[in-house]
Amino acid sequence: MNILIEKNVIVPMRDGVKLAADVYRPAEGGPFPVIIQRLPYNKDLPAITMLLMDIFRIVQAGYVMVMQDTRGQFAAEGECNPFFQEPTDGADTIAWAARAPWSNGKVGLAGGSYFGATQWLAAREAPEALLAMVPTITSADYYESWTYQGGAFQLGFILMWTLGFALAEQQSRLKTGQATYELHITVGATSQVFGAGHCIRLEVSSSNFPRFDRNTNTGGTIATESEKDFVQAVNRVFHDAANPSHLILPIIERD
Repeated sequence: MNILIEKNVIVPMRDGVKLAADVYRPAEGGPFPVIIQRLPYNKDLPAITMLLMDIFRIVQAGYVMVMQDTRGQFAAEGECNPFFQEPTDGADTIAWAARAPWSNGKVGLAGGSYFGATQWLAAREAPEALLAMVPTITSADYYESWTYQGGAFQLGFILMWTLGFALAEQQSRLKTGQATYELHITVGATSQVFGAGHCIRLEVSSSNFPRFDRNTNTGGTIATESEKDFVQAVNRVFHDAANPSHLILPIIERD
């Protein structure tokens, strides 16, 4: 069977926010029933998306598989408000999947942990097309056992869990220029005599090739990647009142 993969398909929500989904489906035939997994942990990470389900085996069994970044996370627009956003966003996603040309109108939900929470919360809206769901290793109560245990706030778990949300938010802000990283880079020892009016050109790059291995900019393991895996790096240097980028050159007086 040939499998067609469509990346970052736009799924509009009722308030105009656009979420992004990856659609895996048989290249021929149809329409097919649809299984949706909605997650805040990045739909592009196989270690996450393939944790409990083999997407390709599901498609080979005659289903369409939809993997969606939840609101405010990674490829999705909007601001993340965990749990509270999921009833309507889940219902809107189910309705969108039911109307898609490759769908037969029958939709199921699946997944564990927060994936499971997105199922229970969407089910509260009683979407007409939702016929089945398989929530695993999750909870239906997001106060007791998830956020609190016997009335005590679970600081350790919640801190660890929400840091993942913060990472996605920071990445989104960096891409849109709403946030910056402050970096201090030591350029190494050098010696140069500068004449009057001398200019310096500073190159900012993601690697030092060919002195060192070429940076593939994927975050993966360079040793196992090839040229086809390369991603173009975008290095934006800010130079304004809020971000006064500068180069410090210590002056050594001549004897």
